[in-house]
Amino acid sequence: MSQVELSVPSISCGHCERTIVGALQPLPGVQEVSVDIAGRKVRLEFDAEQVSLDQIEAILAEEDYPVAPEDAPQDAPVGVALPMIVGDAESPSCACCAI
Repeated sequence: MSQVELSVPSISCGHCERTIVGALQPLPGVQEVSVDIAGRKVRLEFDAEQVSLDQIEAILAEEDYPVAPEDAPQDAPVGVALPMIVGDAESPSCACCAI
């Protein structure tokens, strides 16, 4: 079983968490998905023989939650398909919260 923690700067609320968990949990081999909203992190436990990290990252990107490169500063925004407001809880980063 593989474990990974991914930095996803566009996470800002419970809607983001539900979307991410809903997109990743059904994948074959995914055992556990947790989202740290405040830390903007996704933690996964998965069987790398059934699903690859590249597949997981591609699904996150399709859902407009691209993974930040490992060498990116923690607060660096990542471009997404939806109009976004990048910021903190008072200035949310997901399109849902910006409404």
